[in-house]
Amino acid sequence: MIYVATSNQSKIENFCFFFSLIDPEIQVGLVPDYVEVDETGTSLAENSALKVAPYKGKYEYPVISNDSGLFFDTSVSEIQDPVKVKRNALAGRDEKDLEQSEIGLLIFDFYRNVARNHGGSVACEMRDVFTVLWPEGTVTQEQTVRSYKLVDRDVDTFDIFHPLNSLRISDRTGKFMDEMSEAEEEIDKRVMIDALRRLIDKDFVVVEKDKA
Repeated sequence: MIYVATSNQSKIENFCFFFSLIDPEIQVGLVPDYVEVDETGTSLAENSALKVAPYKGKYEYPVISNDSGLFFDTSVSEIQDPVKVKRNALAGRDEKDLEQSEIGLLIFDFYRNVARNHGGSVACEMRDVFTVLWPEGTVTQEQTVRSYKLVDRDVDTFDIFHPLNSLRISDRTGKFMDEMSEAEEEIDKRVMIDALRRLIDKDFVVVEKDKA
């Protein structure tokens, strides 16, 4: 068993997908007594670590989190802080006052306009930091980088939890993220799957055996 520190159901589904490819026997679920933390860190690594900190010493199973950032060339001046993907788009609005559909639309429109302002397509990198808090209190991390093109594109619908999936073309598959088959998604996210495998390798097996 491994717990995920998030309130985002789509993220839980992503972790279920990742771990199904790593080891189908690993169960994935929302962390009990979930705590919403303020992401006050100045880096992805700091914010990812903050998300698991409330659970230190609480559970017999590991707790995992991740934080993501969208990084552009310095010529893309619209991005004030690549670590704050959502906050860039909200432009000072308090997300607690908004529905998820409104947040998704703000993110979609903001980043579509970034692409539009730069000729309709601009290269970017999606960077993720995964953090695992182990039952004994130790913390381990892995960072991944994926390359994309962000484009100006109209769509009929998009995932309100992951609106950028409709705007980014993967360098690995040549497809928009929301148009990939499961096999193509695995190719696109292989670097993330490999990072998670490194994180849980050996130590995770030991934890499971100790609790059996």
